[in-house]
Amino acid sequence: MSTSLRAAVVCVLAVATAPTLGFAANTPEEAANKQLVLDYYRDIEATVGAGKMSELPQVDAKYRDPGYIQHSVGRGGVGTQSRGGVAPKMGPPKLLAITAEGDKVIQVTMRSMTGPEGKANETIIFNMFRVKNGKLIEHWDAFGVPSEPPSKSSASK
Repeated sequence: MSTSLRAAVVCVLAVATAPTLGFAANTPEEAANKQLVLDYYRDIEATVGAGKMSELPQVDAKYRDPGYIQHSVGRGGVGTQSRGGVAPKMGPPKLLAITAEGDKVIQVTMRSMTGPEGKANETIIFNMFRVKNGKLIEHWDAFGVPSEPPSKSSASK
């Protein structure tokens, strides 16, 4: 391979593998924090999916720090969040995004959730965790049903 061709290949590879301008690549700690959250959700889903709800405390103990702080209602565990004391029926999650910055990881998923009225809705779920020493130490979440785009008739009024 000629020197100029080699140089061109190196340049193309450097550009193709470089982080997007303006966004830093995850540090090894941030990558590990994202993996911790992904592993936690995987184990929660597997446990709930197998109908082994009694084993959720062991999953929590594996991933959560003893001083874990839960900022939302319900059991305080992913996969069994409740609204008004009644756990919604949920379909499998679809990961939409996961990002980490420092000690925080934000994960966005979409899943079908049956609400109190018995109707299934595609629901967006935002989870934010704070991680310290390889353990989840804090969690916030929010649920929302995506709004419909405006209809053509209402947009033209």
